[in-house]
Amino acid sequence: MVKMISSRRSNVRLLNQDGSNRTKIFKADDRLFRSLSDSFTLLINQDWPLTILLSSSAFILTWITFASIWMLVQTFTPDFLFLNKKPDDRCIANVNNFLEAFFFSVETQFTIGYGFRYISGNCIVAVVLLVLQCMVSAFMDSVAVAIVIAKVSRPKMRANTIKFSKVGCIYENEDGVKVFAVRVGDMYSDSDIPECHIRMYLIREEEFVEATPNGLSVSEMTIDTNETIERSIVLTDLDVGYDKGYDRILLVLPWIIEHKITEDSPLYGIKKSDFDHSFIEIIVVLEGTVEETGSTTQAKTSYNGSNIIWNESFKNIVTVNVQRQRLETNFGLFDKTEPIVTRRLVPRRVESMENSCKRRTSTFAFTQPQKTSYM
Repeated sequence: MVKMISSRRSNVRLLNQDGSNRTKIFKADDRLFRSLSDSFTLLINQDWPLTILLSSSAFILTWITFASIWMLVQTFTPDFLFLNKKPDDRCIANVNNFLEAFFFSVETQFTIGYGFRYISGNCIVAVVLLVLQCMVSAFMDSVAVAIVIAKVSRPKMRANTIKFSKVGCIYENEDGVKVFAVRVGDMYSDSDIPECHIRMYLIREEEFVEATPNGLSVSEMTIDTNETIERSIVLTDLDVGYDKGYDRILLVLPWIIEHKITEDSPLYGIKKSDFDHSFIEIIVVLEGTVEETGSTTQAKTSYNGSNIIWNESFKNIVTVNVQRQRLETNFGLFDKTEPIVTRRLVPRRVESMENSCKRRTSTFAFTQPQKTSYM
């Protein structure tokens, strides 16, 4: 439970609909230190242009640094650090200024191969510095390759193909039970997401009650002459059939995920005006395994009063093509809804499978007259 000073604004939300975080962190004095302590993750999460800029800057900085050191070695190395020094011996042949030292540093770090410029085998300092720069180069190359591979293969990219409906719906289903429903589908049909499961959460504000000598009271305070009430943000789990395993789905087809608003539901008794005048948000989270890498991916979205439609349900978008013997999904209708009173669904069930079909009525267990169609 998190305390929040609220002015009852219904447009406040924790997440954007694309799943990005809207929260703001402030007065975190050690935030920069903690972020830099995990610099590898910090670099992975940066945009490509910034990652390329930082990597290029790091390489250029090492070239300039070692060029400066090579120039110092070339200029100030004493004679006793040479083996069998001859009168004209120098640590690096044909390096007479900083630009030539810079070229030599680049050649060394990328192991291009020495030609006109090369080190003398009699200069001990040059040999030691050559080994050191090669070690630094190998380390930087490894980090750069690791960052690129991690950014390309990170499971966060796979979540971009997961599509949630832009709206959620509250309506009575075929059993006469009021439900909150959203639609989810995978737009990438060439790769499955094993172990795919759904979670749904309700976030709402409640009055923060504190103990006083005379009993319980609601804490109040005034900010800039606007009276606000101190409230708490409460996170509550919305059941989508966890105990029966209905939260696990096979995401080869779009599915409609329902939360039944029964007496045990945190949404029980909620009205449309409650969404319009207070902070209420429903967050839907999908987690699964990326088939190609084995990593866990997560996609999430958010719904508040402006994204919830009452007394309408989603249109059917999956149809059976009998001639080609396949199912076809029309993602153009993915976010489309229709009034629940005009949607007359005809169940086509085998009587012996009545119970097993009921638990999937939120997806595509019903068909419309004169054509086979799925939700």
